[in-house]
Amino acid sequence: MSKDDEDAYEVGYGRPPKKARFKKGRSGNPKGRPKGSKNFKSIVKDELGRPVEIRVNGQRRKVSQFEAVVMRAVGDAISGKPRQIGLIMDLPNRFGLIEDEERLVRALAPEDQRILERIIMRRVEEALKVLS
Repeated sequence: MSKDDEDAYEVGYGRPPKKARFKKGRSGNPKGRPKGSKNFKSIVKDELGRPVEIRVNGQRRKVSQFEAVVMRAVGDAISGKPRQIGLIMDLPNRFGLIEDEERLVRALAPEDQRILERIIMRRVEEALKVLS
């Protein structure tokens, strides 16, 4: 590069002076995160993927910790725990298993739809009492 080319180079945002640029093959953060260290997402993914032994109908079964948690939540929802019912009913929407809530409601038997509607109405009434 000649002296004239250097004079024509405009220094500014995103265009540092040639002398101040990182050298080729050199990291801009040499003391950065060490190789092999894990971030939060990978730690959670690894932990939830570990196998755990559970009993289902008196028989031992190995499943991932994530599957065990979901099985427990579904069991609690079936036994009538309101928080778990809400969680389980919201899972399909959160994970894109269905596009809209109406398809889920239509897939339910009519008696199940009535039960679900009563639960929703009860929750709405409770919320209105709290707001009053």
